[in-house]
Amino acid sequence: MSTQLNIAFDPGSSLSKTFYQVDDGQPMSFLMEPECLEVSSASIRQRARTGVITPTNDAWIQFSKRGKNSSSCFAIGLLAKQLHATPQLREVKYKSAILKLLTVIGAICETERITEEVIELSVVFMLPWSELSDQAAMQEEIRAKSKKFYFRDQEIRCELERIAVAAEGGGFAFHLMNEHGQDWFTSRSQICTLMLGHRNSSLLTFSMGRVDPRMSETTDLGFIQLVEKVQRQVSGYDNDELTKALYAIEDDISAENQTIQRLARQRDQDAGKKDFSSLASGIESSRLEYIQLIKDWLHNLTPHRSILCIGGGGGYYLRNFLSEHLDQHNLSEHLDQHNIVWGDPSEPILATSEQLDDPSLNRRLIDVWYVFEYYYC
Repeated sequence: MSTQLNIAFDPGSSLSKTFYQVDDGQPMSFLMEPECLEVSSASIRQRARTGVITPTNDAWIQFSKRGKNSSSCFAIGLLAKQLHATPQLREVKYKSAILKLLTVIGAICETERITEEVIELSVVFMLPWSELSDQAAMQEEIRAKSKKFYFRDQEIRCELERIAVAAEGGGFAFHLMNEHGQDWFTSRSQICTLMLGHRNSSLLTFSMGRVDPRMSETTDLGFIQLVEKVQRQVSGYDNDELTKALYAIEDDISAENQTIQRLARQRDQDAGKKDFSSLASGIESSRLEYIQLIKDWLHNLTPHRSILCIGGGGGYYLRNFLSEHLDQHNLSEHLDQHNIVWGDPSEPILATSEQLDDPSLNRRLIDVWYVFEYYYC
């Protein structure tokens, strides 16, 4: 018997998120760091291997084993990060995302001890709205590369039964259709999903069940823009630590905030109140600039007479501002709080988030879970 593997995959720029199912089993998940790095096989084989080694924290793939000591391979996730890779935030997402997907397939096979010669594979792949035009090339490349590759020296062969592409934010719309039915969904004049992600942000608008390209748009105003603004104001912090700190600080930007004080001390062991205030001031001014950019972008895109779904890590971070923005623009007659959908972390998401250092990250899993739920549940 062959093994059926169903996957919904979101190659996020701050975290790759996967829900999967083996045959008729329970839905499971994988989270991986976003880095991807081409290295020589020799570098991989000479690396230090201490501590607990797992398929996800020591992930690498090859497409040929010829000359294995000198041929190239790709380190993915934590391993790539430890080899000093950086996330490619300015490049088209699907290029490196294909390598990440294959890595996820290999990690699932090793974790679930799948030993069949050929795996029957079904994939739903998520992309920003602006990159959907690349889907034909991406699908063809996945079909070709998944036929045979090597994950941590183990040969993996897949027969791709189905590959679908969903726009980021589409999971929220699918969930509403599951809840209310297709007739309800196709009779709505506008259902909008606003996804504020790490690399970019998208507004996806469905009109009578179909995406309306006139009211759908992707911008580069992702959360990374705020991180980089703070870095320009206050030097000495890398992207990762600053991203986590900004989420933790939320709206409480003051010199007394414990996270701000901890950040200041990390940079300067002798930091005093002046440094706390300087850091708080830099974060506050950067945040105001970032919010203004979001306001300007939303000005002509704010939906009327619609249901608005808000998701992504940036969306949850800015939830208070977004609620105020909708109120200030007198949209209550068209868009009241009952028609704003934030999404709720369901049991599979909560089970995943228990493994995380920061359980609040569960909000970033909602969209990909809704996609998995729609296609496979």
